[in-house]
Amino acid sequence: MKINFLKTTINNVLRDIPQSRDDDACLIFNVWKQMQDDGEPEIPEYIYALLRKFYPDSITRIRRMFQKEGLYPATEAKQKQRRHEQIVVAYEMAAPNFIYPVWKEKDGREIPVQKMNINHILSAYKYLETLGWSTESERIKINSWKGIFKLHLDQANIKLDSTEVKAMTGS
Repeated sequence: MKINFLKTTINNVLRDIPQSRDDDACLIFNVWKQMQDDGEPEIPEYIYALLRKFYPDSITRIRRMFQKEGLYPATEAKQKQRRHEQIVVAYEMAAPNFIYPVWKEKDGREIPVQKMNINHILSAYKYLETLGWSTESERIKINSWKGIFKLHLDQANIKLDSTEVKAMTGS
């Protein structure tokens, strides 16, 4: 199994190269070296210097920042996968009945999403757009509910353009 091989490799590097315990770049570099087929160091030493200077997590964090700003969006397939994952999370976190999610109004009333009309869904979506979050789980829950509403709007052939949402909700 891949995970066992990786765990064994990481264990060996941590055991044999004490510097890797305190330095993730050193750990990654040496794990990559160990995973080469013939054991000969084909990975040049400058890769370690690059890892030290430009850590992979920093690179992906900056990519996420660009994408959050609307630059360089993921492929349509990846976006669909993320929306699907968000919907699944929303159903698990927000909907006690997995098949029929229930939206809770500000006044505490509960309304099955399937019984909401398009304007109500648009209004709920707009409300979610104004919410902030303080934890990652709140962000996931908000985005998941937006995904549920977007799915219903897509089924009604309504595109979610911010100007269209404003026009349809009268804002």
